[in-house]
Amino acid sequence: MTSPQARLLIRSGLLDVEFYGLLRGRVFDGAGEAAQDAVTHGMPAMLSPSPFLDLASLPASQRRAWAQGRLRRVLAFWSSPEGEGCRGPLVDPARARRPELTGVKGAGVALAAGQAESALGAVAQMIGAGRAGGLLSPDGPFGGALEGDAGTVDWARVPMGVAGRVANRVSVIVPSHDEPRATRRALDAVLRHTPEFDLEVVLVDLGSAPYVALSLAAHALARGGHVRYVRLPDDVGLARGLNVGAAVSSGRLLFLQHCDTTVRRGCLAGLVPLLDDPAVAGAQALLLAPDDTVQSAGTVFLDGALPGPLLAGHPPEDARGVAGHRFSAASAAALLLRAEDLVAVRGYDPSCDDVVADVDLCLRLGSRRTGGFRVAPEAWVSHDASAHADRLDPADARVTEDRWADLRPPGDDEIYPRVGLRLSGPSAADLVSAPTAQVTALPRPASRLRWSLRLSSTAGYWGDDWGDTHFASALARALRSCGQEVVTRRRGAWESDCAVGDDVSVAIRGRYRIPAAPGACSVLWVISHPDDVTVEEVQSHDLVFAASASWAALMTRRSGRLVRTLLQATEIEPSPTPRPPGSGAVFVGSTDNGRSRPVVHHAVDAGLDVSVYGRGWEGLLPQGAWRGEYLAPEMLPDIYAQAEVVLADHWPDMARNGFVANRVFDALAAGTPVLSDRVAGIETLLDQGVVVVRDAAEVKAAVVRVRAGVISTRSSVGGEDRDRNSFHRRAKGLAAAVMEHKM
Repeated sequence: MTSPQARLLIRSGLLDVEFYGLLRGRVFDGAGEAAQDAVTHGMPAMLSPSPFLDLASLPASQRRAWAQGRLRRVLAFWSSPEGEGCRGPLVDPARARRPELTGVKGAGVALAAGQAESALGAVAQMIGAGRAGGLLSPDGPFGGALEGDAGTVDWARVPMGVAGRVANRVSVIVPSHDEPRATRRALDAVLRHTPEFDLEVVLVDLGSAPYVALSLAAHALARGGHVRYVRLPDDVGLARGLNVGAAVSSGRLLFLQHCDTTVRRGCLAGLVPLLDDPAVAGAQALLLAPDDTVQSAGTVFLDGALPGPLLAGHPPEDARGVAGHRFSAASAAALLLRAEDLVAVRGYDPSCDDVVADVDLCLRLGSRRTGGFRVAPEAWVSHDASAHADRLDPADARVTEDRWADLRPPGDDEIYPRVGLRLSGPSAADLVSAPTAQVTALPRPASRLRWSLRLSSTAGYWGDDWGDTHFASALARALRSCGQEVVTRRRGAWESDCAVGDDVSVAIRGRYRIPAAPGACSVLWVISHPDDVTVEEVQSHDLVFAASASWAALMTRRSGRLVRTLLQATEIEPSPTPRPPGSGAVFVGSTDNGRSRPVVHHAVDAGLDVSVYGRGWEGLLPQGAWRGEYLAPEMLPDIYAQAEVVLADHWPDMARNGFVANRVFDALAAGTPVLSDRVAGIETLLDQGVVVVRDAAEVKAAVVRVRAGVISTRSSVGGEDRDRNSFHRRAKGLAAAVMEHKM
């Protein structure tokens, strides 16, 4: 007899009898029998009755409700606005089959990918039959090299050289077991941040639970053929998973990537050229911990210690000196290799644990290539694993001593001076890893200080696009041009501990308060959100600067602490050649998190041809106006120079307190007039090239004046004025103030 729960499941439209039968490995006599089985067996076992109900995309509370048989609660959430973002990649709400269902409002689903149902049915059949298989060209070009279901590869059947492999293709190998969210994030990041490459992503599912497997397969399908899904029925280990991925891949280059890593923008562009040198065996990205401190800048061998990660816990800039160093081993959490080399050494040894397997593979690969391994310090990959992820366990010591007796390389002591450190030697407690705690900074000239720029930006790729991040990068370049040493620390790493002390700590005050740094000359530079800055915060720092003369004077009176004026700045150099008149308006900035950008809408309403770069603009602008989520900083001068006007706006408290954003200085340095919202004192501070606009009519009037030449396109920060507002000038001012304070 069919229960009320089973009848509810049928009414919801989410029961696909054939699909569920494949998943269960049986044939049902109709919807009633299938629905009853799904309620009594499938829900407790976390089986989905449909290729569209992606259980892995649901919050943990909803998955628990599903396992407890609370069907109505899950369906209500899934069809609610809150659950819209948790419906999986194959659901298209705009094409729902049934907009109204008895008892379950709006729970209908639709096919978002043409062959998704049949393809996911194939995965369901694999799960039901308990065998291995693949999705999107299931066999792969070399799939015949797989022996059975255990992840064993017959390397003799995998081509070593160019035959059968695509010359300019990078095959990204991502093994995964029961980590759907991290894996989806890893896949999306590598596709989003490496558009310049011919990529093939091979996702090797190491026997994940059925609901996870279906979620990953659906995600692969939704990526339009860029991701191939290969499933092994059991968790046979990371080493075998990487071997399987390599065996069925088609690229000449292999990028080995753990599923809990996130590739940052420009990563592969920094790695691939390193393999142009035929002597180099492989290239590792700079692995960063979740707080953006270094997790591994290469694997080092030292006398008396097991191989371990270099510079763990340091800011990423400390790794700049590793470029060009020959490492004997590297981490396969983000490692680029040649397919022919991996095949020649027969891949990973699956009898090794993960970290041992990495070092073992590298030592064998090193016997083929005399140049060893390189680390690209500008190629960043975030790794969510623990800080000890790349360190060997003491229990592995005896195994490694025997295994590497004839392969163990000489020590890496010479790398430490290259990164500004002096190695004082390991202690008995440090035998399990490279003794990163046993280092001190090399002496520096008195005029060369170590500056730590601490900023409000979040760690990870999301924080890469923050304005504070670009601001800090420009300031760091300027300070280095003045002979200073500079590192950056994002939110979450302000208090990070490493062996090298900072001489100066600059808190670039944006959205969040950054505490004063003990033991260093503590500098506060307020560039935005002035209403959030308290008197106590100002008094806690040694030196205080603000990007507004009026606010600096006000806070000086309130706090009794001298607050000096230090405006925001630009590093754009004016074009040495005349440029043709620009056309249209440009705005660079996001509108996510509910932030309003009225100046952009005024320009649209005024009929201007608007080009917008930033997140959150989808569906808010006329067709063709939104140009993308990201604009590389090196492209900004040309984009601004080619525009007729640049649009600028400010946070309300910035405008009220006279804080002018650096995009205004950038646009003027590029020689382009600025249409800005009203900022206290902006027309006095920048008397040429800036027009305050409050509505579409004022935008129209301003553009008429620009076209008539009434508003000069000659930058008010060009020439001498431009130098006065450059980051280089700001850096010199900061350095002089710090040196005076320290005397």
